[in-house]
Amino acid sequence: MQYETSLLDIVYEAVFSTPIFKLARENVDVLSIFYQHLAPGYLVRPSDMQVSGGTALSDVKAKITLFRGNGVLELAADKLSATFTNANAVGDIETIKDCVTISLSALAEWLPTMTYREHVIRSAAYLSLLSDSQTAADDFLNNLMGNKMAFRGEDFGASKSHFGVKAEFENPEEKWIVSFDVSRSWIIGDMLIVNSSAIYQGDSAMKTLEDKAAHIQTVFNSFLTTLGLEAKK
Repeated sequence: MQYETSLLDIVYEAVFSTPIFKLARENVDVLSIFYQHLAPGYLVRPSDMQVSGGTALSDVKAKITLFRGNGVLELAADKLSATFTNANAVGDIETIKDCVTISLSALAEWLPTMTYREHVIRSAAYLSLLSDSQTAADDFLNNLMGNKMAFRGEDFGASKSHFGVKAEFENPEEKWIVSFDVSRSWIIGDMLIVNSSAIYQGDSAMKTLEDKAAHIQTVFNSFLTTLGLEAKK
């Protein structure tokens, strides 16, 4: 069955090997460095930059908001996070990768000795099935999984049964794990929601951001193809 990606939310996290202790005294300085890297290509206003603190090191954060709130870059003592929501235009993925690459470069300028424990990429993809059925997503998952079940929901009082798919793929030698959770939308009958999580250890075989992005895209497409889903050309 063919599908179109309606929306895509992505979170990228670079988890540090050790906490950044100097963030507590240089959070404004690091904002300046991130601004210098980002501003040539992206609009960053003073109101888009925030710093926060508290009594615990975990409270200290430097944050930059992009794309009218659809992008948030946040540096904390334990990780760099980049969150992007509502990606749906041609080129959005390349823009997201560019923002993350720029952020990692800014961080490397400010803290060149930093090492990473792991890199995590999470996404939520909203897939619209190209079908005339108003229950296409439910029908697809029921046909895929329901026939494999040894019981019926009606046997214990359920009037309907709904199914999903959960899978995890791992390569310990290359030090990565990718997992998927496929479910139906409760609101839109022809939409599947695919939540994915990819974890790459700091010394994994996928060295660069481009390596990681290409890898998870390959696994994602292969997984959906195995389920019987194909992106509309």
